[in-house]
Amino acid sequence: MKTTTGGDIQNGGLYVTHGFAKRAGIKKGDNLKVKTFGSNKQYSFKVKGIIVTETNQGAYIVINY
Repeated sequence: MKTTTGGDIQNGGLYVTHGFAKRAGIKKGDNLKVKTFGSNKQYSFKVKGIIVTETNQGAYIVINY
């Protein structure tokens, strides 16, 4: 996958799809709080980039992060 600026996905950060970012008003550099299913624990991630994909909605985190 590539970002909207043509870069590759890197470790350390959260990437969101273009469609999701557009609908939610998310921009590169924003901080998002994510709560995992079945837990009340929240994690905060910096949006490292917006990705181009056919999927309209979603977020990606590199497994090492």
